[in-house]
Amino acid sequence: MDNKDRKEELVDFESDRVLLKAIIDSAPEGIVVADSKGDVVLTNEAADKLYAHPISGQRASEEVIAFTAVDSKGEPYNPEDLPLRRSALTGETRKNVELTLVWPDGERRDLLMNTAPINDRDGVVLGAVGIFQDITLRKQSADDVRESRQQVIDILNSISDAFFALDNSWRFTYLNKKAEKLLRKKKENLLFRYIWDEFPEGRESAFAREYERAKRENVPVSFEEYYPPLEIWLSVHAYPYKSGLSVFFSDITEQKYISQQFRENQQLLQGIIDNASSIIFVKDTQGRFVLVNPQFEKIFDIGKEELIGKTDFELFEQDIAEKFTAHDQEIFESGRLLEFEETAPLADGVHTYITTKFPIKDVNGDIYALCGIATDITSRTRAEQELKESEERFRATFELAAVGIAHVDLSGRFIRLNKKYCSIVGYPKNELTKLRFQDITHPDDLEDDLRQARELLEGVINTYSMEKRYIKKDGSVVWVSLSASLVRSENGEPRYYIAMVEDISERKQA
Repeated sequence: MDNKDRKEELVDFESDRVLLKAIIDSAPEGIVVADSKGDVVLTNEAADKLYAHPISGQRASEEVIAFTAVDSKGEPYNPEDLPLRRSALTGETRKNVELTLVWPDGERRDLLMNTAPINDRDGVVLGAVGIFQDITLRKQSADDVRESRQQVIDILNSISDAFFALDNSWRFTYLNKKAEKLLRKKKENLLFRYIWDEFPEGRESAFAREYERAKRENVPVSFEEYYPPLEIWLSVHAYPYKSGLSVFFSDITEQKYISQQFRENQQLLQGIIDNASSIIFVKDTQGRFVLVNPQFEKIFDIGKEELIGKTDFELFEQDIAEKFTAHDQEIFESGRLLEFEETAPLADGVHTYITTKFPIKDVNGDIYALCGIATDITSRTRAEQELKESEERFRATFELAAVGIAHVDLSGRFIRLNKKYCSIVGYPKNELTKLRFQDITHPDDLEDDLRQARELLEGVINTYSMEKRYIKKDGSVVWVSLSASLVRSENGEPRYYIAMVEDISERKQA
């Protein structure tokens, strides 16, 4: 086929549309071809992208998102006046036509279009072709430049940090409102003035050294420094640029104070933990140890490095570990402080602990660990057991003694009696506890008994013995041998009398 035949076929617009599309798809500009009625019959890939929604990428041709074409004044085009259709219908050539595609959601794309008719060899208009570019960014750039300075100023005034800019001669070229407030000077009194003339105390400080280093090495610098004239700590970030230095700074005096308090509190807490006689530990929700104090290491003879990350099952026997774990689970489930009595085997035997456990929560109130404080009460438990056994022995001795025994308060009232005493004086215990020894002592023996009781109370004597008579409930008289002593407190205060009596009636009768 010769060139003449090929040209004749290309004139047939409809039949060669596929070939034409393959050719124009390689063009970087958007190309759109319309038939003689002005309807689009062919687009290249660049055109498809330009006609797609700027955000979603969906095409209007898919009837998903429809756009409106408006002219440079923002007026919607009459469909018949659209540049491509007009060229197809009238044969006009349109150059450098600006139009904007506007979607319902407000997204828009600005286009620059050139259109021309497609004629056959006889000059009959077969359609039109449009070539266009996306000039959205180009149009916006002018507005952006105009607005950028004001935006920068607004941003710098709205940020929480103070900001100022210096030129290469170390003169102020800009300050935001926060900088005026922190530096306690008005912008008009600082602009185009040498920084160290206005703040001479900073000339030999880290401020000057770091600013100069930033410019000299062309690197950003960050530092914290105290400025005595203003009595404030400042956190400073300085950034060099070709024409000078940008400085952002903020008042961190309060944070410094809080940080100092926090460090002191940490040291105090650490001191308490390290020197506490109790065992202190922290476990995560998986039961792994994340913190232990030196006392824990000492008691269980294991180093912190070996212990961290392990569970109770790796340190103790199965039954003991299960009890510890069950108590931990109660804390995680209840979310409150609980106290347990726990036992653990040590080298010198089993020790008993009172363990207080409580949850540790994050800022959202979620439990992420628990803390335990265990106090060894083995000695106390043993002492309590020994005391209990002692009391039981005393009770047995008291109740089973062959002589009558009574505890009498300082006024003479019975407060404790054994069965033998009740038997000797002939009264049941419940009645005797309502009486005093004076009430059952024979009148002829009472004065001597009271005299010696007073001498005991005054410390003149430590004990006394005498033979005396009791008047029994039935009115009969019983002779007894009485031995009396006084129990005192640790500081020597009298507490109660102890009276031991033996029935000597038969001996007296003999």
